Amino acid sequence: MPSIDLLISTMNYRPGALDKLLATVPEFINVIVVNQITGASQCVAQMQIKPNATCFSFREKGLSRSRNRLMSLAASDVVVMADDDVEFMPDAFEDIAKAFCENPHAHILTFMMLKPDGTPRKCYKSQSFRHNKFSIAKVSSCEIAVHRKLMRPFTVNYDESFGLGAIYPMGEEVVFLKDCLKAGLNIRFIPVAISCHPEESTGRNFTTASEKTRGALFYRLYGPLSYLMGFILYFRKRHVLAGTISYGVALRAYIEGIHDYKEYCKKKLPDQFACARTH
Repeated sequence: MPSIDLLISTMNYRPGALDKLLATVPEFINVIVVNQITGASQCVAQMQIKPNATCFSFREKGLSRSRNRLMSLAASDVVVMADDDVEFMPDAFEDIAKAFCENPHAHILTFMMLKPDGTPRKCYKSQSFRHNKFSIAKVSSCEIAVHRKLMRPFTVNYDESFGLGAIYPMGEEVVFLKDCLKAGLNIRFIPVAISCHPEESTGRNFTTASEKTRGALFYRLYGPLSYLMGFILYFRKRHVLAGTISYGVALRAYIEGIHDYKEYCKKKLPDQFACARTH
């Protein structure tokens, strides 16, 4: 069975803050925590939280940067991503190890999450399938497990322009998975629940700022096709949007986000203005 590291991203950690999460993690799982600190008086030091859990602190911000730090610190065969407010099912890590044994050619597996009331957090399929560039859009970070050893020949990292704390504060997991698909990696969905997570999600808010970020994200993922996808998305969501912002305002913000990201690529990523060609 593959060995597993649990990789946890947190910010301004205080003793006891992860106790509820860690209580759901077996002692045979190695836990690595990256703690991003913002206070000048806070100490940047390595800390042993539990016998199987080590916390590394860095004076920096950005969820994607945290994920990259965690990946660089990992040593086991498989790594499982987690935020600091997730809890794991009793047999989660055995199920993850078993799934990789049953899918020996899979580089990445995605699983199911539950709401606190025990119901599925999303509408998941009942059968396993191989992900494509559209299905990955529904994946959350805490559903992802990566076979680190199989990934070694590939140089795919989290794009630090996306995710909380970055210039575009959403979508880091989907961008990561898209880049993995582009590199030829095998990503499969497994219909097994491994964790429970609060229902709140920054990705479900509809504001001018969120839709501008969504435009940048969709262009990063799908290139010129993102224009058509925006019209379809907001037409389908028009009744939901009515409770916050209008269809027209949302669509204008979305298109502005596309144009903003294209300019960002030209200025910050001159060698990657394949931003438009990553689809």
